[in-house]
Amino acid sequence: MSIEIERDLPVQVRDGTVLKVDVYRPTNSDSYPGLLLRTPYSKDTPQTIGYAHPIWYARHGFLVVVGDTRGRFKSEGSFFPLLHEAQDTLDTLNWMRKLPGVRPDRLGMYGYSYSGWTQLLTATSGDSRLSAIAPAFCSAGLYELFFTNGVLNLAFAQSWSLQVALMEAQVSGDRPACALLQEALAGIPGIYSHLPVDEMTALRSTGLSPFYFDALQHSENSDPYWNPLRAKKERLAELNVPALHIGGWYDTFIDQSTENFQMASAQPNQHLLVGPWYHMPWAQQVGEIDFGEDARNEIDHIQREWFAHWLQNEPDRPADLPRVRLFVMGRNSWQDEDAWPPSRSRPLTFFLHSAGLANSSNGDGTLGLEAPTDEPEDIFAYDPNLPVPSVGGNSCCVPEFAPMGARDQRSIEMRNDVLVYTSEILTSPVEVIGEAWIRFFVATTAATTDFTAKLVDVYPDGRAINIVDSIFRVQPRTDQILEVSEAIGVTAIVFQEGHRIRLEISSSSFPTYERSLNSVGSRDQFDGQVALQRVFHNSDRPSALVLPVIE
Repeated sequence: MSIEIERDLPVQVRDGTVLKVDVYRPTNSDSYPGLLLRTPYSKDTPQTIGYAHPIWYARHGFLVVVGDTRGRFKSEGSFFPLLHEAQDTLDTLNWMRKLPGVRPDRLGMYGYSYSGWTQLLTATSGDSRLSAIAPAFCSAGLYELFFTNGVLNLAFAQSWSLQVALMEAQVSGDRPACALLQEALAGIPGIYSHLPVDEMTALRSTGLSPFYFDALQHSENSDPYWNPLRAKKERLAELNVPALHIGGWYDTFIDQSTENFQMASAQPNQHLLVGPWYHMPWAQQVGEIDFGEDARNEIDHIQREWFAHWLQNEPDRPADLPRVRLFVMGRNSWQDEDAWPPSRSRPLTFFLHSAGLANSSNGDGTLGLEAPTDEPEDIFAYDPNLPVPSVGGNSCCVPEFAPMGARDQRSIEMRNDVLVYTSEILTSPVEVIGEAWIRFFVATTAATTDFTAKLVDVYPDGRAINIVDSIFRVQPRTDQILEVSEAIGVTAIVFQEGHRIRLEISSSSFPTYERSLNSVGSRDQFDGQVALQRVFHNSDRPSALVLPVIE
């Protein structure tokens, strides 16, 4: 099938701003359903790091429109992430309905990351009249790009803001700004060490990506600042557009991707697909682990079948697709479930134990099914000038700029400021699918500080591969013992026979997260203080790891 391409067509939206789009149209005289992809990263490279080119979709019988979002590349206006996406997308869809050769009643959207946000914001904003969407590797809004539990996602927030600014400087032809921003990006990861985090000279001096500085003033998820920059939960719960939610276990937005599906799952025609991948690109090799042939990127073929059903075939019947399809790591194969989280999962509690010396992999920390009795607490010193390095994980967006993927943790488990609790060698597989939690009791000498938790799969040869991790900020009273009960993250993994389950606890994971300087109002390394951290595990304070196990 031959394809006709029309470039830089103008779309005037309701406030008069003109956006530019490209149209990929099959050349015969039939009418075709339409697919829309909107991106801030240039319509000339329409997310082809992950997807097939729009020509491929057009060859399979779709009229594809790819557009630059407001204020990006060839589109007019000023760019502020997500602020105008719902209205601009609705206006673009209405423009599409008038195109020659398009079926106006059969329009869909696809795209990952920012382009996933555009879909959710549009589908939950009113009468989008969309026939189907496929939001991939995205949260419901902008907060999760910048923060985890109120802690700045340092590597993601800074590298992304710099890259967005560099693209803008390149388009405008601002050579001095380009040189400064390129120098800053070339300075990664060293630039992450610069304090205070709100200085960012390359952005301040160029005036680009001002949203970075705005976001730093609003670290709480409940702050009204974020409301216009997210799809509302109550609207997600009422989502009436068939949606294929796609994510990856090592993606930065995986908690939110599964949450988006879970909130919408009361509505019909909601589906979830999760592979072992990180944010991009998607392949069977994720960090140091090769998950096998079944983990190859087949998303284009899956999306083609999804849109063929809803846009080309018989949308009155459900799609021939499992409600939930998950790649189970460890077994390295796909598995279908009836819901997320699976209805057959049950919590299994592993209690923390030690004789008071769980420090490092040389210590005596263990995980066991019996509750602790009279045990001394574990103690470590957290120095913000010597943070624990992030090795792999769920940052974003490319491994060159941010810690991503499955990596061996042994290099950091040698440190005494990392508490290590390890199970006995497993005599049978343990299948974990769902959200892992930690409930632990802590104390600190600092007025404010962080604690981190990481779930690890220990192989028979000693490799310690990260599975999920998170960070939690506490502000206790002096000598107060706090109970922290929080989710570490979602996953699907079989801890195989001969492996061991491990939990790491520390107070930093840098540069995935910003360092707590352990004092309120502190801004640079000269304000930083060493904190003495305690983790309790006794009969009164039974700290524990809780895993959702499939029986």
